[in-house]
Amino acid sequence: MNAKLRLVYDAEGPPRSGGQQLSSAEELEPLLRSLLHERYDGELFVRGHDTARICLFEGTIAWVRCNNPPEHLGDVLRRDVGLPPALLRQAIGHCRTSGQRLGEGMLELGLLTLGELRSSLRRHISDHLLELLEWPGPMVVERSAWPHRYDHKLTFGLDE
Repeated sequence: MNAKLRLVYDAEGPPRSGGQQLSSAEELEPLLRSLLHERYDGELFVRGHDTARICLFEGTIAWVRCNNPPEHLGDVLRRDVGLPPALLRQAIGHCRTSGQRLGEGMLELGLLTLGELRSSLRRHISDHLLELLEWPGPMVVERSAWPHRYDHKLTFGLDE
């Protein structure tokens, strides 16, 4: 048999298991609480009014990203911390070459304190979660056991 093997790359991210139907965004918070309690590691892909991703790491939230975000992390850093755009671009370039996450790179470069970064990340994640929890209508949540590694100093509980 000489059939060619065809690999399919999902540009949306890691392979996801079957989706869980939620009748409204109100059902998302109890689901998140349950997964955090179970210390689920992986990503949630949420489809409904729009799309979003939530990364969970060892019982904490590492990040939340809505497709049409209210703000980007850089916007929060410029507004709340006063980080100049030139330094943000420098940090992004540094992280691209070093392979670091943006927060880790900014700490390494001394552009932010840990407290400033935590405060900005908490604001950023909260804004995205609040946006997601206001979506109208039903949604589907697909899980992918796509483990990541994060510094717990830069992750958050749902109540934070």
